[in-house]
Amino acid sequence: APIIIWMVVKIGLFIHLGTVIANDSPRYIRYANHLLRGGKVVGDFDSNYIFYSVIIAFFHKTGLGIGGVVLLQIFFSGLSCYFLYQMALSLFGEKESGVIAIIGYSGWIFAQQWDFYILTDSLFTSFCIWIAYLVVCYKGKSKEALIFTLIILLCTLRPNGFVMGIAFIGYLLNQLFEKNRWLFWKVVSCMPILFLFLIYYLNGALKSYFPSLIYGNYLEGEIISGYEGFLLNTEDVEFPDPNGEPVLEMIAFAFRNPFFAFKMIFYKVFFFFGHIRPFYSQSHNFIIMIVLYPSY
Repeated sequence: APIIIWMVVKIGLFIHLGTVIANDSPRYIRYANHLLRGGKVVGDFDSNYIFYSVIIAFFHKTGLGIGGVVLLQIFFSGLSCYFLYQMALSLFGEKESGVIAIIGYSGWIFAQQWDFYILTDSLFTSFCIWIAYLVVCYKGKSKEALIFTLIILLCTLRPNGFVMGIAFIGYLLNQLFEKNRWLFWKVVSCMPILFLFLIYYLNGALKSYFPSLIYGNYLEGEIISGYEGFLLNTEDVEFPDPNGEPVLEMIAFAFRNPFFAFKMIFYKVFFFFGHIRPFYSQSHNFIIMIVLYPSY
């Protein structure tokens, strides 16, 4: 029955949506064409999503085109359903839990619809589930190597994949703390070096779109992407140099505009984790709060 629900949802979404070219889709397709013409990989904004562009280029080469990308995303989503079932079974020990997990995931239309969009969201979701499955269920010797490989793919799929890397480091530290506390504290003492590496990585990742970030989010006081009904007042704000080093400029920006920076960070974090939106209905926001917040 759960598999039938998943299939019905997919068929219904295909009939309703087909293949969707969304706002960022042309960027990925354009870079895929650039690679197919023998273009070099350069450190521009589009290269942050190179893995997805490589997938598009591959299916273009096979003749399947973007339809092949959608089929791959649906297939990976199906695997994710199976892995969710196995995780629930491993954690709770009952088949009913696995069935509930599949039904819950399959019935989450907002998540399932991404399979039909030429966007990174579908594969990003699938890879996150696969990593969770490996952490919870997989007992093989290659466990860490497989997780690390998926995290690398996740980071080349879209830049914010690095958060899963941070989560995995936390998992490894927890494992080490349980097995060898002396070695754990020794590793923790080396964390400042890792922190510097992350700062270096973040600085490089931000360089390609830092100017658009300044002239978009900062200059307009934008909190929710694409929504102009909730903007901060930027009248007296001193903006950073868009051509400077991103991390240093953002730190300097926060020092020069502490109250504005605090409000921007607070609201962005609030809406990111809260998921409620000013343009949702009151009933929609209420359902979000009673379903999501207890989970937190």
